[in-house]
Amino acid sequence: MTGSVAKLTGPRPWVSGLACALVLGVPLLDWTLVSGMEAAFVSALIGRAVVAVERATQLEPHLRDAGQLRAGVWLAAVAVGRPECIGLAAALAIAIAHGAGSRSLWRSLARATLPIVFAVGGLMIVNAVATGEASASGAVRKLVTHDPYWSPADAALAVAVNALRLYTVGFEVALGGTASVVALAGLAIGSALARSTRRLGLPLILGAIASFVLVTLNKTAPFQNLRYIAPTLLMLLVAAGLGVRAAALKWRRAGLLVPGAAALILACAAPELAVQTDHYARSARNIDEQQVEVGERIARMDPLPRRVFVGDAGAISYVSDRPALDGLGLGGFRDLPFARASVHGIGAVVELIERLDPKDRPDVLAIYDAWWPDLGKHFGERAFSVRIEDNVMCADPEKVVYRADWSLLEDRATLENGALFRLDIGDLVDEKWFGVELPRPHGGYVTQAALVDSSGRRRYDAQRLLAEGQSLSFAIPHEIGANGTMTLSIQSSSQPETPLRIEWAGRSTDATVGAHDDASWGQATVVLQDVRAGERIVLTAAQGSVEIGAITGAKVPLQ
Repeated sequence: MTGSVAKLTGPRPWVSGLACALVLGVPLLDWTLVSGMEAAFVSALIGRAVVAVERATQLEPHLRDAGQLRAGVWLAAVAVGRPECIGLAAALAIAIAHGAGSRSLWRSLARATLPIVFAVGGLMIVNAVATGEASASGAVRKLVTHDPYWSPADAALAVAVNALRLYTVGFEVALGGTASVVALAGLAIGSALARSTRRLGLPLILGAIASFVLVTLNKTAPFQNLRYIAPTLLMLLVAAGLGVRAAALKWRRAGLLVPGAAALILACAAPELAVQTDHYARSARNIDEQQVEVGERIARMDPLPRRVFVGDAGAISYVSDRPALDGLGLGGFRDLPFARASVHGIGAVVELIERLDPKDRPDVLAIYDAWWPDLGKHFGERAFSVRIEDNVMCADPEKVVYRADWSLLEDRATLENGALFRLDIGDLVDEKWFGVELPRPHGGYVTQAALVDSSGRRRYDAQRLLAEGQSLSFAIPHEIGANGTMTLSIQSSSQPETPLRIEWAGRSTDATVGAHDDASWGQATVVLQDVRAGERIVLTAAQGSVEIGAITGAKVPLQ
């Protein structure tokens, strides 16, 4: 990155040196750049892309077309490198068209933007084919817009809180105070106002704003030492470096003001170096003492695990050298929607594991019990745990490893035998196929229970919780061909005699659901007449809350 900044800020050593110092002079940004995450790679892409854009606007007319296309390819790499950089890529593409000179404006814009469109579109297609989701798994898991339970007001509040924390810690604290923030803003704005740097300075500022806005939508943005703010800081610091370059071209008028502003930023941010160095050392020790240690001990287990369930793909699967299933979905697993299921709740994740062939299910769980309450209790036997002191980076001081036992899972083939259909509530694949509609917002929460069924066997199932007055509906798929009279059986762990209203085709009936005791599954069966394939059936909690598990439809036996 510093090499690119040096090229952008010209031949004067003091200008390029000061600009490079700005990029490397914010310890919070340095922490992210050396942390082993993708930020360093993305920063290099941003630097190369900005240099390519400037070159594309300065080439001779007969060479400009090829230069524009090369710059567009770099911008495409930036856009797919980090999603919050797509605003920068778009703004710089417009800058290429702005600097087209004698070349066609629209063709120049096409050469700059089409690589971005193809790269982002291609990535979405790959995501859709591989995972069933066009969006990246990280977006599905982390963005407030994907939370199935929040209202717009909840999301807006989360965004506001994120924005306040990101600004306060990511700018005020990281840069050493308001004066330093103002100095950075002044230098960046100067690059947008000066004719010599405007074509790059303005897109960098717009890209930083777009990046900041996108990051506020990320529910995890305030954590991991604010690593998501790195692209925003980087863009503004590069723009500030261009501001120094612009001032150097008019040195007599700028006086000592501009280098003084840059020096102020560096001086105010410097005290954070000790804080960030200490935090980095402690974080690295946390990862080594917990994640690496767990991975090494898993690699020594006998028998060797065939697959490890983790809460976030990382050092454990890498160090253990074992295949992993990431319960948060960030690593992906075939086309099952683990990322989306993890947002709905633990029960939804377990329902997807139930879909797997037994030989593909993880036989070891490496989890934080606080993240996955009752998962180890239901499906594991404790093997060992690793606890660390002075935790600043791991989600919990203790990581627990279990030998997995999935015997509580349902035998779906047996339960579906003889039924017209069986809708497993909480299973996102089933819910999608049946077109399940849930109450929004603050309804349909996924719960879980392991209770005794009618055969006397203890069995696990996920459920959806409906508050009084809330409804859940589903459609009988046309492929089932269910027409006429049928029985509908509803499994629930609710209190005995919980009222439930069932509506279909302008008709309704009342039923009571619930278990006979706290240790058993309850089952309610009702007869529905004149049911047609494609019909929507609505279940409403008539009085008090109700938890709904599996729903089974069957033909009415002949009398």
